[in-house]
Amino acid sequence: MMDFDARSVARMGGYCGEFRLSAQSAWRRVKSRGRDAIFSSAYEAEAKAWRAARDLARPRVRAETYKVQPSARETAEQLFGTKKVR
Repeated sequence: MMDFDARSVARMGGYCGEFRLSAQSAWRRVKSRGRDAIFSSAYEAEAKAWRAARDLARPRVRAETYKVQPSARETAEQLFGTKKVR
C-alpha cells in the first residue's frame, strides 16, 4: 500500500508519536533533540506524528533571494511598458 500513516503509542510517562512512510514498512518515532518526544495526550502525539510524516513526504521549498540587475529591470520595463514611479 502506497500511503503514510501515523499513530500514538502509550509509553511510560505519556504518549509517543509514530509514523510510517509509503516507501518504508517500519514505524519511526517522533524525535525531539535526538530523543523520543513524549507528549501528555494521545491526540497531541498523533498530530505531531502526522506533521513529521508530512514534512518528510513533502519537504518545504526554500526560496533563495534573487536580486534583479538594473539592466534586466530596464529591459522588462521597456518590454511591458511599465515604469517604476519613485
